[in-house]
Amino acid sequence: MILLTLLLCGFTVAAVLKTDVSQILSVDGSDDNSRGAAVRNAFLFHSSPCREPTARTLNTILHLLVNAVSSAVLASSSFFTQVLSSPTRTEVDVSHARGKSLDVGVLSWRNVLRISPFKTLAWVALLITSLPLHLLFNSAILQSVDSEASHEEDDAACYVGVSNPLLLTVTLACLIKVIVCAAVVWVLGFQEPLVTPGDAVASFISVPDMSTAGRLDILVKPSKHGASNGSPISWQYTSLRRASCISRRTWACTYALFIVCIVAAAGILGKEYQMLNNDEL
Repeated sequence: MILLTLLLCGFTVAAVLKTDVSQILSVDGSDDNSRGAAVRNAFLFHSSPCREPTARTLNTILHLLVNAVSSAVLASSSFFTQVLSSPTRTEVDVSHARGKSLDVGVLSWRNVLRISPFKTLAWVALLITSLPLHLLFNSAILQSVDSEASHEEDDAACYVGVSNPLLLTVTLACLIKVIVCAAVVWVLGFQEPLVTPGDAVASFISVPDMSTAGRLDILVKPSKHGASNGSPISWQYTSLRRASCISRRTWACTYALFIVCIVAAAGILGKEYQMLNNDEL
């Protein structure tokens, strides 16, 4: 994440410095040659006739690079969010003493509300800074056609460039991620979170939890096994579907989110299609 963020910082600074401010006009129509104007505009670094495939090929390559960088940064960020939402043994003991449980082995929203404030704040910061990479990074690469150069399609020029505001936004998001992750390593570096179920099993075998030791009734209701506390219980195999490892509430919330996103996307596409039809009329 640090290496890719440094590369993005270099690209962003170069794009702003290389932007031709002599062609930028302010709101009142006068020339705006300030460097701030360069930040608010695009840097067009390639032009070629539209009949040549150079611009399209370059645009495709840049989008592939953008997706590769975005995937690498988000993978590192996802690892940190997984660790931050994983409770430590101390946090589990405190939660058990209060009669509450914590999730282990999954990226849990429930845990975020029951862990330390520092971990919660870092988790939220990593989540928010992931949005620009998901929503803006691909849009930072621009490909446009200069139709005013000539009425002949063969003589029109294709431009490839980057949007300086979008690129700056993504770079700042990555920079914040680096700062947050460095703070997490500095503050929580010596803690051992229970990231996987194996971590939890090893911890409880080594040091049993006094709040849950001998409490098999927490997992199996007495009405089902019919034995008093501490008595042997016969094992009865129950066939379960794979989907049962996730709670019905989680399934419902996940599919509800999917449906909302699909409906919203369909509504936006329908609105755009209607606007295109109106323009043609």
